[in-house]
Amino acid sequence: MTGPSSNAVHKYYNNWTFTGESNSVSTEGSASDIYYEDGNWWMLSESNARVYMYYNNWTYTGINFYLGDQDIWTRSFDYWDGYWWVLGEKKDRVHKYFNNWTYTGESLSIFNLDYYTVDIHIIDGVLWYTGAYTDSVYKFNYEDLYQIPKINVKEGYIFIQTDSSEGLILSSPNTLDLTLQGNSRIEIVFTTSSINRIDLSLLSDSSIMRMFILSPQGNDDYSTRIVEFTIDEEIRFDQLRFIGSFIPSHNLKIDQIKIYGPPKNLSDNALIIGIAIISTIATVIGIPSGYYLYKRKKYPKIPKPIEKYNTKKEYIIDDIYKFTAVSIIGSLISILIALFIPVLYPEFYIFGELFVHIFQIIMFSGGALSIIGTIVTYKNMKLGRIIVLIGGILGGGNIIILSSLKYLKN
Repeated sequence: MTGPSSNAVHKYYNNWTFTGESNSVSTEGSASDIYYEDGNWWMLSESNARVYMYYNNWTYTGINFYLGDQDIWTRSFDYWDGYWWVLGEKKDRVHKYFNNWTYTGESLSIFNLDYYTVDIHIIDGVLWYTGAYTDSVYKFNYEDLYQIPKINVKEGYIFIQTDSSEGLILSSPNTLDLTLQGNSRIEIVFTTSSINRIDLSLLSDSSIMRMFILSPQGNDDYSTRIVEFTIDEEIRFDQLRFIGSFIPSHNLKIDQIKIYGPPKNLSDNALIIGIAIISTIATVIGIPSGYYLYKRKKYPKIPKPIEKYNTKKEYIIDDIYKFTAVSIIGSLISILIALFIPVLYPEFYIFGELFVHIFQIIMFSGGALSIIGTIVTYKNMKLGRIIVLIGGILGGGNIIILSSLKYLKN
């Protein structure tokens, strides 16, 4: 038992005979209520609107939490359903906190029941509240505490009308079951007219794993914004939650939420590495082989009438060299882009990992085909040109590869 006049906690036997043991808490504050939870004592102080944590023997742990932002006259509290519930006499409301004493943004009004609020207790979903002015005990059914006067769903949005400024909470279903690795990103597109701070929380089994500021206090940017949060280490969560205090006519509009995984390492995919090695070998072999074939005059013969004009012949030979060089360079660019797509364009992962891998394979294939087509051109000009054309298209519409074909027009 505790009382504000002595600022101490007194211990009794189960027949209410005093044991003679008392523990002072006056150093921390004026005790208005106490609660025992998970091996520790908690003391609620009305004088400074804080809750203090003690060891089992009432030695102070040095841990406390400030609750004055919700109510400066904290009278009583209880722990139920994984949450802390604190009765504030100043505003005649019961405020709901997570088990780490972070405010959920939820509260319920007990206004006009009694002038002097004294104590609350929750059991089996029923909240009991005592008032000293009427000397009465009042009963609430938990499921009836959050009835909203007016609500409407229209065009994919929920519209709620309340009669005062309130802390509101918007939660997703707790069925996400997502695990994000380090360097993952959460991107949110939103607008808000609220000047108060709005937080985003990631929860797992109702416990906050991470909290981010979506919109700061004193917000003056009412345009559509894109905010990005980076996850610095692996985290598992099953629920997203937005919390903020709103005055009438202010709003929060969430247009889009995107979650990106971390950039992939090349070593994560053996198939990609294999294709890269094969393409590189083909490039290394292709250039000297093409030069050898050219020197052996294995490319299509130049018509004899043209051979009479050495200038024209040299021009044609020079174009063949240019075609070979430009096509090979374009092919290598397609291969390199395919290799580094996970780093250059991580947003592609929004379409799924399979999509990215297929896109990489197509790009690789385009680069490799262009190299093969360049070599084939020395033996069969028409077939080689078709292969290079297909390779350029598959290689992401590679303009460099496609432009190399102009050197074969003669």
